[in-house]
Amino acid sequence: MDNAQAPAPPAQHPKYAWPEKPRLIGTRVSRIDGPLKVTGRAKYSYDIQRPGMLYGRIIRSPHAHARLKSIDAAAAEKAPGVKALLVTIKPGDLLLWLNGTAQNAKNPVADETKTAVGAGGGFRFGKTRFSLTGSGYYGKGIGTTLQFNGVGGCDAVAGCGPVQGIGVGSDGELRNSYGFIGQLTFTPSDSKLTVAASYGSSYLEATDGEPTFKTENTLISGGIYYQATKSLKVVGEGNYAWTKEHESGADENKTFAPAVGLMLFF
Repeated sequence: MDNAQAPAPPAQHPKYAWPEKPRLIGTRVSRIDGPLKVTGRAKYSYDIQRPGMLYGRIIRSPHAHARLKSIDAAAAEKAPGVKALLVTIKPGDLLLWLNGTAQNAKNPVADETKTAVGAGGGFRFGKTRFSLTGSGYYGKGIGTTLQFNGVGGCDAVAGCGPVQGIGVGSDGELRNSYGFIGQLTFTPSDSKLTVAASYGSSYLEATDGEPTFKTENTLISGGIYYQATKSLKVVGEGNYAWTKEHESGADENKTFAPAVGLMLFF
C-alpha cells in the first residue's frame, strides 16, 4: 500500500480544457438579499402602499367545472368602495389567446448557447350544451412541446459536446416543430354527463445539415365525464396514438390505452 499512487487525471479536451482555478465551483458566493430577508427588512410588493392605490379581487364560481349560464353584476357595481368591475368570461363568449416562449440553454464549459423560441395560440367557443376548443404552436428548438429539452453533457475524456436535445439536430442547429389539437364537448340539457372528443398532431423536422426526416405524433381521444358531485368527477377515456415517419412512410408505436379514473376538485 505504501507504493499506491493516485490515478492519473483524465486527459483534457484539446479545445475545452477544465480551468485550473474554477471561478464558481468550490467558492463562496454571497447572497446580497440574505441579510434583508433574515432581518425582516426586505420589501415585497405586498408592503408597497401608493397614494390612491386600488385593490382588485378575482371572483370565481364556487362549483368545480360548473357551466356558466348568467352573470348579474348589478349588486357588485353598487357596493361601497367599488370603482370598476370587469367581466372577462360571459356565457357563449369566444375566447382567444396567444402565448410564446424563449428559453436559453448554455454549456458553461464549451461556452455554447442555443435559444429556443416558439409561439402558440388558440380559441374556445362555448355554449351551455357544447364547446369547441382549438390551439396550435410553431417553434425552433422546442422539440414536440413548447419547452426546450436538454443542453447536452460533458465527459471527462471527450470533453463537452454541442448543445443537443430533441429540438436540436446532430449538427447543433435548431429543428423546426409545429402542432395542433382540437376538442369538441357536448353536454345534454340539465345533465351531469359530458361527452368529449379530441384530435391532435405534432411534427418535428430535420435541420438543413441532417438527413431529411419528418416525424409525426398523433393522438385521437374520446371520453365520457360524469359530474357525480361538485367536487368529484368520474372519467372514462380511450386514447389511440401513433408515430409516423413521413419520408419512409413507416407507422410505428401504435397504441390504444383505455383509462377509468376519478377527478377531485377542491
